[in-house]
Amino acid sequence: METMTPSDNLRRRLAILDRIYDLYEEFLKSFNLAYELRCSSCCTGNLTMTTLEGYSILARAGNHKLNMLLENVRAVANSPWFKPQITINRIAELCRNGKPVLDEIIGPSWGTCPLLTDNACPIYPLRPFGCRCMVSNLDCRKTGHAQIDAFILTINNLFLQYIEHIDPYGDTGSLIDILIYFDQPTLLETFQRKMTITEYAGLALNRPIPALMVPPEHRHRVQPILQRLQLLDQT
Repeated sequence: METMTPSDNLRRRLAILDRIYDLYEEFLKSFNLAYELRCSSCCTGNLTMTTLEGYSILARAGNHKLNMLLENVRAVANSPWFKPQITINRIAELCRNGKPVLDEIIGPSWGTCPLLTDNACPIYPLRPFGCRCMVSNLDCRKTGHAQIDAFILTINNLFLQYIEHIDPYGDTGSLIDILIYFDQPTLLETFQRKMTITEYAGLALNRPIPALMVPPEHRHRVQPILQRLQLLDQT
């Protein structure tokens, strides 16, 4: 893969993404969460992320790790995995306009994340938000299911909306599809210069935030973190 030379706009968006991740990690510190090294129960092949998040991983992985990541996704290129048809901001738009939102089917048997190595994530510090927000009050390996605080779920949706919002000309898709997309030098170069994406099967067009997906019982409680998110987008 060619040397990555992002535009000034892309560098700015990457910096905002980093600050969003840091803000989320700060938010989680007030909760008692279950986590252990090499706990990969939630590491499925159905993970989704934005193109900005995918570029962030590729740009910072280092050449050796980058080649390994791309080899792993190439190896599963013909396997089934989740391909989202709409993004979270599109869902918010449909809900705001009183239109139905069709359920998307995720196959639990579609396998684990192709990047896993010995049950550990080789890009843990670079992982996308879809990984960061998979948290639980209980050890999923003992209970067979996660238990997520309702307010954390609201905050997760809020962060997902903002992460999509700061990649306005990009797409959302599976981790596999986005890494395969960027494995094509001409498409990668276009994103580096313009942050735009060529129409590609399996990716859903990002949208700005039409309305926040915050239930009435959490509207007051989200205000402090919402204000900080809004300030990040203005920097």
